[in-house]
Amino acid sequence: MYVSFDQEIIDNIALFMRYGKQDEHVALNDQFWSLGVQFTGAMWGRKDDYLGLATAMNVRNDKADFNRAHFNANERLYEIYYCYLVAKFLHIAPDLQILANPAGDRRAGTAVVAGLRLEFDF
Repeated sequence: MYVSFDQEIIDNIALFMRYGKQDEHVALNDQFWSLGVQFTGAMWGRKDDYLGLATAMNVRNDKADFNRAHFNANERLYEIYYCYLVAKFLHIAPDLQILANPAGDRRAGTAVVAGLRLEFDF
């Protein structure tokens, strides 16, 4: 099951929330949730751009048999992204993600991932 909500709360500011639940008999992660806020570029004179902040969590399934005691943490994610309109058909969106307990492994160090997405609209 998966649900997604997006709502503009005031001009140029929207909140979003996602939630998912899986079959606890087959999934290593029982649930997923994320929430965040997005600001449109109209606030700083770039109406087709937007800036977002988000957090998410993969919730560990307590019934899953990991066979390794150190895979017992919830995976947490923190993200900031900016979507920049380059041309009428092209957005570039750099983002930075911080991931705690990757794959639910408490022994793993915190990961920092930089990404770049290109969106072509036809």
